[in-house]
Amino acid sequence: MSRHDDGRDGVQANPFSPTAIARVSEAAADFFTVGTTATQAALSLLTNLLDRDAGAPGHEPDEPFLVALLGDHGTGKTHLCIELMRHGRRHSPGRVHTFYLDAPAATFLALQRELAEKISRDDLVSAIRHLPDPSPRALAEHGIRHHGLAVCLSLLSGGELADDAWSWIRGRLPSAALAARGVSAGLLDEHDGIQVIADLVTALGLDGSRVLLVVDEVEKILSASNRSNAEAGAAFGVFLEAMRRTPVIPVLSGVPDWLQVLQEDTRQQVRRGIVTMSLMTVGNTVDFIRAAQDRAFGTPMLAPFSEKTAEYVAQFCDGVPRRIARMCYQLYRKSTEDGVPVSFSMVRDVHAYFDVIGIQDVAAAIRQILERDGLRFSRHHLPGPCTAVAVDFWLPVGDERSGVCILLSDSVLKSEDADRLILRADAVRSEAGPVEIQLVVAGQLPPELARTLALGFGTDPLVHDPLHFADDLSTTVQDLVRRLETAVGIDPLTSVSNQLQRMRRRNQHGDRAIEQLADQLDEIRLNVDRRFASLHRAVIETAGDRRPRAAVVEPPAATARPELPERVGSLFDSALETLDGVRRVRTVFRDTFRLVEQDVSRGDATRLSVRSMVRSPEVLPALGVTTLLRAMVETFRGEVATWMSDHRTSAGPDELASLNAICRTYESEFEEVPLFRLDGLGELAARSSGHVDTIGQLAWSRQRVIIRETLERLAERVEAESLRAVSPPASELSARS
Repeated sequence: MSRHDDGRDGVQANPFSPTAIARVSEAAADFFTVGTTATQAALSLLTNLLDRDAGAPGHEPDEPFLVALLGDHGTGKTHLCIELMRHGRRHSPGRVHTFYLDAPAATFLALQRELAEKISRDDLVSAIRHLPDPSPRALAEHGIRHHGLAVCLSLLSGGELADDAWSWIRGRLPSAALAARGVSAGLLDEHDGIQVIADLVTALGLDGSRVLLVVDEVEKILSASNRSNAEAGAAFGVFLEAMRRTPVIPVLSGVPDWLQVLQEDTRQQVRRGIVTMSLMTVGNTVDFIRAAQDRAFGTPMLAPFSEKTAEYVAQFCDGVPRRIARMCYQLYRKSTEDGVPVSFSMVRDVHAYFDVIGIQDVAAAIRQILERDGLRFSRHHLPGPCTAVAVDFWLPVGDERSGVCILLSDSVLKSEDADRLILRADAVRSEAGPVEIQLVVAGQLPPELARTLALGFGTDPLVHDPLHFADDLSTTVQDLVRRLETAVGIDPLTSVSNQLQRMRRRNQHGDRAIEQLADQLDEIRLNVDRRFASLHRAVIETAGDRRPRAAVVEPPAATARPELPERVGSLFDSALETLDGVRRVRTVFRDTFRLVEQDVSRGDATRLSVRSMVRSPEVLPALGVTTLLRAMVETFRGEVATWMSDHRTSAGPDELASLNAICRTYESEFEEVPLFRLDGLGELAARSSGHVDTIGQLAWSRQRVIIRETLERLAERVEAESLRAVSPPASELSARS
């Protein structure tokens, strides 16, 4: 949401961010925040904490002493973290130190190193000089418990060892002079790192200042695969207890699941300061659009949006801030290019084709691909004894120290970003045994930086592309696994055994996916049935005064449904004809039986073909969605037929409202159906047409357009024809008059 993310679309800058990923640099003057419920609650809590006496950092046991932002990915946690930092500086100008730490998927030692890199030497020296006696003993009396740090802080104010002391604080080895004073070569363990974090923020508060310590994506520091939940939870409890004794206000941000790792007493401490991220309302969305354009152009205008299209955007994006920001970026670009205001159809098209995926979505996609391929992997793995570097995905090959690792990154737009990724890859190589590293970029990657990364990683980076990513990653990872198996000397028999195990796991994953999809489709169908049943009862009640009570019966069975006017019935017939995926399967099965009767060997071959087609992870979900859509259309048809049977010649305002409600219900339920799953019907279409190449795919592409256009406009057309059917012609009206 800041200028550094602005895209250039021809004539003028796009006021919205293409990635909607908050960055710490957004603490600049062009940063803005929409006042959601969560924003107001977090700012109020932080204000109360800042207003407390900084000289008594212990706090009452039942009082909150931190802010914990809980929410799913994309709900604006990082953005709110930055707003809290800005609020702290506004609240107490010059008296609040703010630090933003992106939690590493490692231990608190890595967090301590990140903090040490961001602390200002001048700030530390200025705070220490407020003590009459800055000796190690005096510092210890003021809460500096780590001996080595106390020694270095006492030397920092001046003298020949000041630079040596600062170098040690930043993580370098101690000089001989420091070692002679008892400064150790490094921090011993995770508790040592936690103590140094507490001591550093305590030192900054020696002049009466407050410290706002933001730890974003805190779940990562609890999720390193080499540590148990109990170990991670215990360490986090030690961290919070250390923070309570300091002048720091911790701001912790993460997904809700991280609370489950904590021990119960630690969890209770966190709960007192929880702020749950809220979704954006329609009003928030309108305010966001106006604020973005005010920041970019100096005018808080809503155009090319309207309040209605802003409401539509909020609904389509489920109120998720990141999705709303990305959608606004694409809609503004398309509106500018086409020279027309944002419309409902434009929102639908952009939602279907241009919704930008984020790094967490890519991580979820990678997990699904690896599970589908039957590959063993772990998340946030620590590849070596040094705990400062973790990889996003680790696939062990041979012993536990060798494997294929996948590193994730968002957009790589500057050479500094590429250099940082190459350094990360080098650190992994130095800590682990033989490794193959694959970089995946969720976002934009210019060609010149792609070449730099290819040289640094030894493999071409993969940029996420929804159409080809699954196949590209699957092929690349399996090639890397085979290459590493050869490099570490795995014998051919073991390699074959590993492949068989992967095939078994892949089949198990496919079976589970099929079961889950069946459950989801059943749930959607039940919801549709409930909605239409409710409307059916409403229609019957509305028509109660128009016919005897005894005539009120249950909806007729599909085989005995009331007749529809020809033009209305033909609309439903056309809609059902487009959904011929199930009919194609029946045809394939019928041909299989016929071939068995004619030639057993041909029947066996056909059975194998049918098995591979029906077990396909693309075909089966497509058939499930087809079945669901047919049920929706048939139920819709039955409800319209029931309505028509009660209103053959005319209908009053209440009856017309009932028809409108039936049609709107179909539309709202149709919007919930995952139409992209229908792409699996392309394989069936190609097989049925005898073309599995480009010709078959082109045939399916045309059919896909027909399906979407027919089903999207079905309710609109049915309502128009139904109204025409119950309205007598003009000539009849003249005759009656």
